[in-house]
Amino acid sequence: MKWRLPVWHRRYRLQKILQGVDVVFSNTITNGALLREIKPGFRGRIISYVHELDMACRFFSTPRDLETTLELTDHFFVPCEAVKTFLVNRKKVPAHKVSLLHYYIPALPVVPQEQLHRFCELSGIIEDFVVGAIGTVDWRKGIDVFISVAIRVFHKIPGAGIQFVWMGAEEGKDEVIKALSDLEKAGLGDRVVLLPQSGANYQFFNSIDMLLLSSREDPYPLVVLEAASAGVPTICFDKAGGAPEFVGDQCGTVVPYLNIEAMTDGVVNYYRDRDIMLSHSDAALKKVNTKHQSKDLILCQIIPLIN
Repeated sequence: MKWRLPVWHRRYRLQKILQGVDVVFSNTITNGALLREIKPGFRGRIISYVHELDMACRFFSTPRDLETTLELTDHFFVPCEAVKTFLVNRKKVPAHKVSLLHYYIPALPVVPQEQLHRFCELSGIIEDFVVGAIGTVDWRKGIDVFISVAIRVFHKIPGAGIQFVWMGAEEGKDEVIKALSDLEKAGLGDRVVLLPQSGANYQFFNSIDMLLLSSREDPYPLVVLEAASAGVPTICFDKAGGAPEFVGDQCGTVVPYLNIEAMTDGVVNYYRDRDIMLSHSDAALKKVNTKHQSKDLILCQIIPLIN
């Protein structure tokens, strides 16, 4: 059995660390166990920045730890209205204790054409129109939805020069093996590519034409903002998190939850009408620059509550 320091000793060490600290900024709702260690003797404020919705809370925490976070947090930051609604309606947090704090992301670096061509060559990206997705390959992120949409797109327009590319497939993982089996049986071959995660996200976003967010739950996915920073619009589900708040009707397409046909139609529409896609691309780039790449805006949201 792994030996651990006694509770009193851990708390003593934490109190020494926290001397002179006025605010503890906890970057998740799942830190309840840690907050229980911090709170005794700490006279400052605890602020929790919540990035989770219901499924993430169930998967990555326990009821006891969640209740501890809710009880000990003095104020909550959230990245979007979807998370605020979850806290207020489902977890009964008073609305005045919840404030919006936008994510900040830096602008993506410019990718030289030679470097981008090399990335596509190494990744097996060969078509002119690329539908991208990025994230862990699992049920919550909707890898099955992604594959189903690809099947239906090629059924509707069999000869289309379209390729579906998912980055984040860890070789040997059960869900990746299942996905590869589905792709083989569906006869998709090179038309759907599963890439491992790498440090080349900026190259990936510059290599795709649209982002297909197939997630069943994603509180406010950074990948949507990163895609927008590359001028890439997103198709996503409603009721699956905060992405529709950014996408709206100008920065991509929002379709009914788990409606595979509607998501398929969204892909086909972008493929057939590049003017609409380019209009959504421009709007997404402007919106991410205004809302998520302004340090002054972020500071105006956070400083008053920390002070």
